[in-house]
Amino acid sequence: MNLPYKVDFGGGNTIEWLYDAAGIKLRKTVKENSVVRYTQDYVGGIEYRDSEVEAIYHAEGRATLKADQTFLYEYALKDHLGNSRVMFADANGDNSIVKDEILQESHYYPFGMTIDRLSETYTREKNDYLYNGKELNTDFGLGWMDYGARFYDAAVGRWNGVDPLAEDFLAWSPFVYGFNNPIKFIDPTGMAAEDPKESKFDHIHIRISAKPVGTAQIRLIGSENTKAPKVVDVSVYEMTVTDDVTGESSVYLVTRDGPVLRGANGDGTYEVINTTFEPATEGQKFSGIASEYPTGTGLLAITFSENGSRSLDAEPNKYASREHSDVAKGVSIHVGGEYTNANGGQSITGSLGCFTLCGKDAGNSVNVRFKKDIENRRAKNRRAGKGQAINITVEKREDKNVILRANVNSRGKATKYLETQK
Repeated sequence: MNLPYKVDFGGGNTIEWLYDAAGIKLRKTVKENSVVRYTQDYVGGIEYRDSEVEAIYHAEGRATLKADQTFLYEYALKDHLGNSRVMFADANGDNSIVKDEILQESHYYPFGMTIDRLSETYTREKNDYLYNGKELNTDFGLGWMDYGARFYDAAVGRWNGVDPLAEDFLAWSPFVYGFNNPIKFIDPTGMAAEDPKESKFDHIHIRISAKPVGTAQIRLIGSENTKAPKVVDVSVYEMTVTDDVTGESSVYLVTRDGPVLRGANGDGTYEVINTTFEPATEGQKFSGIASEYPTGTGLLAITFSENGSRSLDAEPNKYASREHSDVAKGVSIHVGGEYTNANGGQSITGSLGCFTLCGKDAGNSVNVRFKKDIENRRAKNRRAGKGQAINITVEKREDKNVILRANVNSRGKATKYLETQK
């Protein structure tokens, strides 16, 4: 994913980053003279400094932990580019803000470098989410901002890595920021510049329905080296892709469930749990980040992001492998069914809450067609002066139709539903 994992300043002074397999940042470790100065852990919008809660971040600002173990709610006033200009907090709880409750004031040069003589922090707990709302790494004077897909250096107005979508912008250097027009354009993910005045959801549109249209088989995770069925039946749903230029629609079939073996019953059936991701609200909207998955196959996966984060508001699911039952991460649309893996062998897709292309749309060939479909729509949007961001709407299924626990027979067919969403 071409993300930096270490910056060495010499003399034992380093910054190191740790990511998960999807490129989500998990930890930053800062060492001075080869001794750890501090660690910063990133857990679904919550940040821990040396294993202690430092702040909980949200779309409007953050909550910081005070000495009395209560939270101070801080809010950010932002400009049209999403830059934090003023941070404030109603410290005394009187529903009004006075000068002493202004925590931070920030001003910027066009490409994002802070104007130090005009900017001021009036509190010990400095907010580092400034230009475009991205985290600024200031240790040892580094000055890099984390946009997710790559880091940005505002001092030179350039990225420190190649644009993952460089082929979509052949007329531009892969290191240029915002088409060299940072007053008009932003780059929310580090992959594609866009005009923030355009609707956030007016680009490439993917909509996943809540109405089942058939069934397909998916790998039963955990069934390896057991007598349990290797695949089970799940419902399939229509996924419609459109754009702002052609008016044309493409329809694919996807799964929405993530079956995992829980154990064998005494009657020859097997208990299965569902790690499905179900959106917290009806018609929940997400941004899509295009990447390769599985690694080495050249196949397309579109990872979900919400408000710039890959942590998503989800319907609580006690059976999902999550740090919090109502927060999912790493959710994506990717190849389903039987496909050719990076070693040239055959694999069957399983899921821990992702949407897998299935049925007639399973396998490598349809994934390649899906990839070209997205690429062609983005190219046409670009030529028409439209945005190329991928925006996803997921219809929320009725709770009674979300089976969280069931018994299946040796053929992978459900014999008894044990538990629904509610």
